[in-house]
Amino acid sequence: MTRQQLWAPRWVLLVAAATLLTACGGVRFFYDRLDMLLPWYLGGYVELEPSQRSDLERRVGVLLAWHRRSEISRYAVFFRQLEAAAAQPIEPGRFEAWRREAESYWQDLALKAVPEAGALLASLSDSQVRELISGLREDQAELAAEIAGRSPTERLERRRKSLEKQFKRWLGRLESSQLAMIDEVSRRLGSDSTGWLSSRAAWTDAFERALEDRRNPRVFPARLQVLLVNGESTWPAAYRKSFEEDRSRVLELMAEIDRSLTPRQRQHLRQRLGRWAADLEAIAADQ
Repeated sequence: MTRQQLWAPRWVLLVAAATLLTACGGVRFFYDRLDMLLPWYLGGYVELEPSQRSDLERRVGVLLAWHRRSEISRYAVFFRQLEAAAAQPIEPGRFEAWRREAESYWQDLALKAVPEAGALLASLSDSQVRELISGLREDQAELAAEIAGRSPTERLERRRKSLEKQFKRWLGRLESSQLAMIDEVSRRLGSDSTGWLSSRAAWTDAFERALEDRRNPRVFPARLQVLLVNGESTWPAAYRKSFEEDRSRVLELMAEIDRSLTPRQRQHLRQRLGRWAADLEAIAADQ
């Protein structure tokens, strides 16, 4: 995990969270360490005063206690529903419904986090704000340089491999016909790295403007809520449209591959979903 993801739009945070959960070996391994990771992560952007660090740790603790008490059991039920549904081919429309449900979980969490994040951000000095924004822009410049060094063919291959990796993670070994489906959709995706970088830059610009009013309780909470809950609203319109179209294409791909699953793959998928549900149930029970 890199520091550049902390104040990014919610889709970046969700991808980062999914990656971490897998890399750390399970939901519970990562979740039980969030109270240590989150304060350390913010420190990667801003040098906090001791009182600010203590305040951050306290607020993270409060947020995680609420999340464990009120939200984790909802996630467990969601994964159990997915596990049951995966026993047979799934109606295509359900993928969009599930995406919206998962999105609502993020929105609930982000809404709960807004007051805590707002209070911490309000405590930042002008020099700390400059350090934070400078770090975000430095990361964007590094990403831009990295992306500029790739040819169009290399970018397409990275996109294809990324999709393939996600499907393998949930299904195991893929059939040649399924690999062909992934390859075709990879070529049809319209949102590119240039648009992604511009969306990050637009969000950072909006975040910087919002921080100018960080000590104004009548203005800042609402602006921060938009950034954390509906960060896509800051993106350039052309990229937002392309992103939404690509999301629909990927959901269609999921439905198409689901119809092609072998019994072995369907079993692998259900076992994977069941393990996530079991981890979440264990977290919810550990009050």
